[in-house]
Amino acid sequence: MTWNNEWKKGTDYPEWGDTEVYKKTISGGYLLGSESPKEAYERVCNTVARRLDRPELANTFYEYIWNGWLCLASPVLSNTGTDRGLPISCFGIDVADSIIDIGQKNLEMMLLAKHGGG
Repeated sequence: MTWNNEWKKGTDYPEWGDTEVYKKTISGGYLLGSESPKEAYERVCNTVARRLDRPELANTFYEYIWNGWLCLASPVLSNTGTDRGLPISCFGIDVADSIIDIGQKNLEMMLLAKHGGG
């Protein structure tokens, strides 16, 4: 995906995103097809609000992102609301001191990695 020069600042992408770094970064795999940054943020906000069973929070999440008060981790923006992978940045596990638990946690880590965690 490349940056669409027809996108309007403040409408299709936030005011604070009017930099070459923002445009190059968000165009580098974070957007789906012809999706604009605004549409990507809406996808994430609506998905998260539905997942929390709190659809009324979607607009609040969106406002926070649009105003630059909340910054999404790469896999959250790339994967939330898609089937591309998991919307998680890193793994944190608690491993008990047994061969069985070590094996189970290793399997858990492999499955998370397989489905796009990292």
